[in-house]
Amino acid sequence: MLKTLLRVRLAAFAAYFTGASRSQKKRSGAQKIGMLLLMLYCFAAFGMLFYTSFSALAGVYAKLSLGWLYFAMYAVAAFALMVFGTVFTAKAQLFEAKDNELLLSLPVRPRDILASRMVSLLLWNLLFGLMVAVPALLAWTQAARLPALGFVSFILLLPALACFSLAVTSLLAWALSLLGSRVRNKSLATIIGSVVFLGLYFAVIFRMNSYITQLAQNGAQIAAALSGAKVLVWLGRAMAGESAPALVWSLLATLAPFGLVSWLLSRSFTRIVTTKRGLPKVRYEEKALRTASADTALVRRELRRLGANPTYLLNSGLGVLFLLAAAVVLVIKRDVILDVLAQMPELASSLPVFLALAIGGMLGMTLFTPSSVSLEGRNLWILQSMPVSGAQVLRAKLRMADLLTLPAAVIASVCCACVTELSPLILLDSVLFARFANVLGLREGIVHAKLDWSNEAQAVKQSWAVMLTMLVCWGVLLAAGAAWLMWLAELVSPEAFLLGFGAVLLFLDTLLLRWLQTAGAERFSRLG
Repeated sequence: MLKTLLRVRLAAFAAYFTGASRSQKKRSGAQKIGMLLLMLYCFAAFGMLFYTSFSALAGVYAKLSLGWLYFAMYAVAAFALMVFGTVFTAKAQLFEAKDNELLLSLPVRPRDILASRMVSLLLWNLLFGLMVAVPALLAWTQAARLPALGFVSFILLLPALACFSLAVTSLLAWALSLLGSRVRNKSLATIIGSVVFLGLYFAVIFRMNSYITQLAQNGAQIAAALSGAKVLVWLGRAMAGESAPALVWSLLATLAPFGLVSWLLSRSFTRIVTTKRGLPKVRYEEKALRTASADTALVRRELRRLGANPTYLLNSGLGVLFLLAAAVVLVIKRDVILDVLAQMPELASSLPVFLALAIGGMLGMTLFTPSSVSLEGRNLWILQSMPVSGAQVLRAKLRMADLLTLPAAVIASVCCACVTELSPLILLDSVLFARFANVLGLREGIVHAKLDWSNEAQAVKQSWAVMLTMLVCWGVLLAAGAAWLMWLAELVSPEAFLLGFGAVLLFLDTLLLRWLQTAGAERFSRLG
């Protein structure tokens, strides 16, 4: 039975990178390749970021003969990425999986269920670890010679670090699950926690250069401070090829906690996942029943689902936060921007075009509609059986997205008034582009609906509709920007360009909206 569970987990693991769909086996080849290429691009981008950082350290630490400190820092970076990258996945797979009770009701040993899920999480840790390990090893070998013992230790300690991080991740996921069971609004808590984490992440990324500079300049002091941390010293000396006993101690220090945590979880797995923890009591308050039209009820339904699904809200709505944050920065840094424009008059003439395209780029990441159809899943028949037309359902999904994206586009465009007089035209293009992204996303959501997902994250993160919508939006913006820079900047004024771009967007919006009301509504009624 363990082999069967492992096959299922490995198939799900592979499907994450290919966007595979059981209902599209005959025509999913291009989708699999496209999703795989996108994933490889993301891993390569992160790998390049780590390579740049480690290259700055490798040359300095190699000259100071601080190889052990370099590899100790690599171990810390890999451990941190593995923990933060998989803690929420571990929480969902180990302690909050929807099929826990179903599997426990079958003749399957609880330890086999736990083992299959731990293997899946271990593979995730190894992937995150490789994103740090390959750049770190490449940067060091370019700066100094690494002994054979160092290569062997580096290879052996990568899975050992993955096991150690999985042990820590499992305990953190357990604690988060216990904490979440006491919170009344889990979605709000998850959203707040994720936003805070992303804020810290971007704060670190933006200050990465200064951190790397400080680490490179203060290597001797850092080495003296960390000399008392035996585990880090063992890891560093082992991977630097300085000591074989350090490799043995490192393996023991990383694998022993993993074995202990695995034993504890296997002993109490059934009790953990089946215990029903009480929630704070909600006091009933009698209220008058409010009625609404069918269209209004459908819009409220879309908004409630968005608020109750943190994955949907975070992945689709972060663009709104980025757009509003950029608008605030534009107002705060107004004087700095105006000083730069005064020194570069050629840039000032193109500023309205660049601002309109920048707002469009952020709106191209704010995609609520592409996954809204797929999220209906196997319950799509409920909407199809209700006394409402397919066009009404699609209008509700479009109105929900408009309520969130159009105000953000308006606010960002109004803030552009502090640096350019053409903000009304920027406002026109921004609103039309926001509508274009919403209507296009809804069309792609119908054409490429993924209704057979086993986890809502698959419909949101692995959706072919989301990727195509984003690529088309950015393609339109890149084409417009290239046309302005290469030909139109010398032929027409920014006002004429913005008016022409708005006319094109209006035409596309009208064309797509008509398709949704006719062929799209008919196709939606036949989905499933």
